[in-house]
Amino acid sequence: MIRTIKGVFVAFLLCLNVSYGDSWTFTRDLSEPPRGGTTIGIDVTYDDKIPASWERLKEEGISEFERDRRAIYALEGEFEVKFEFLETILMETNRKYDVPYASKGTEFVKVIEDKGDFISLQHIMVMFMKDPHTGEVTGPMLVKHWRQDWKWNPTDRFEFQGDNEWSMKTLRRREGQGKWRWDVYQVDDSPRYSGLGSWTHLKSASTFSSDLMSRPLPRREFSVRSDYKVLLGTDTLVVTPKSWYHEQRNFKHQEKLGDRGEKNQSNLLSREIGHNSYVRIKDFDFSSGYDYWNKTKGYWKDVRSIWSEILKDEDYFKLKKKVDGKPLYMHHFSQASNPEVLNLPSEERQQVIKRLLDKFVIR
Repeated sequence: MIRTIKGVFVAFLLCLNVSYGDSWTFTRDLSEPPRGGTTIGIDVTYDDKIPASWERLKEEGISEFERDRRAIYALEGEFEVKFEFLETILMETNRKYDVPYASKGTEFVKVIEDKGDFISLQHIMVMFMKDPHTGEVTGPMLVKHWRQDWKWNPTDRFEFQGDNEWSMKTLRRREGQGKWRWDVYQVDDSPRYSGLGSWTHLKSASTFSSDLMSRPLPRREFSVRSDYKVLLGTDTLVVTPKSWYHEQRNFKHQEKLGDRGEKNQSNLLSREIGHNSYVRIKDFDFSSGYDYWNKTKGYWKDVRSIWSEILKDEDYFKLKKKVDGKPLYMHHFSQASNPEVLNLPSEERQQVIKRLLDKFVIR
């Protein structure tokens, strides 16, 4: 039986056998295990074959714009994913570093839309759990995970302000011209963060680097921390033949951003680095995830359509955390599992989704 984890990231605990003194930054005392998942997954087989996407990326004689597009397509595939976060700088030196975070899972990334100057990729987690005592395997467990959109020559972007508030910013022509806007969305397709940047193509890797972005606290933080409101940082993506990496450098911002989104008018608490790795695997049973996506993709396309209207029409909006005692993702996952909703014509289904979002979005 397939069990869908409703927006909750279930991950596997990484065991790091390092033990040094607290005075070190990267090798501080890890005798206490890092925060993260507590379940054990099944073994995976790494794929040593060079994928066709890498061969296309390195083809000679193509334009830089087309090479950028192929680098984005090289993010597609089936992966073992590891998430690691570590505080490296404290603004108040008498404070203690937070416990490092480490977890991992298995997911596939799929291109779901391509309009030439716009590409959208959906992440779907599919995980099997193994009982450490009996070896019994349970699952699959599914999570419709995050989504990333890429827009060439953008004219605007959204910015997180803190306290579940977002504002829309119109870009000057020189800000967006010749750049990609990289948008990241939550599991419920609500906005998370948006950055501008460019690709650089080397022989052995292609890299994308963003400007400064503001974002909400992730689940790994807001479930245990309440002493800051905004993550403020820059990201780098590194694409290699058999893997890709998502590096983050985030300041923990104690207050909301200013009325006009000022990023330098508040106290910073600390800085963390993040290292997320996507290593290609083979012979893993992702079939339940593909089945789920094929069944529900019409619903999620309509969700994206309604959010596009909101982001186009509103200069500012705030999201309620709960309606009728449930967060937005739980309402969406419930509707996406309802055959009556899935079988509606798209126009009628969009009205159902719009009524739901009208309850959550404060304009």
